[in-house]
Amino acid sequence: MLAPVTHFFIGYRFVPMAGSGPDSRKQTSLTHQHERIASVFKIVFLTKRKAGVTESEYFRHYADIHFPLAIALPGLVAYRQQPIVHGGWNETDSFPEYDALSEYTFESQQTAELAFNSSQGKALNEDTGAFIDWDTVLSIPVTVHKSYAAPEPRIDEAPDVPDVLH
Repeated sequence: MLAPVTHFFIGYRFVPMAGSGPDSRKQTSLTHQHERIASVFKIVFLTKRKAGVTESEYFRHYADIHFPLAIALPGLVAYRQQPIVHGGWNETDSFPEYDALSEYTFESQQTAELAFNSSQGKALNEDTGAFIDWDTVLSIPVTVHKSYAAPEPRIDEAPDVPDVLH
């Protein structure tokens, strides 16, 4: 049986969930927090753009339209959009036909199912069909048992990162 999730992870900070107890707002060690978020449900989607949609159009839609719809899913605790890096860093390109990987995190599989069957989930799926080739989508449901995230660097120490989506 999986341990109950009392905190969830947003970006690089831990946030207590409502109703997780009076001590839940105290900052504890990364290891302790890490173990508290060790049993979440994620769905990862590998996607590619529809025929006739340019790469620029795809990523603009993905960031500007799809992102707000995705984060409106009820019960969603984290969402990441990750463009696929093609070539350069290794000798083979494992997914040359794919453009991006989307990662949705929920407290449980049941919460995810309710989210995608909600009105917000239906709107998200409708939008998906506007720019993503549904027939090629790969979905990978996983239960996260272990995870690690380094502390977030301070904004004034963060390196300049090019904006690949615009």
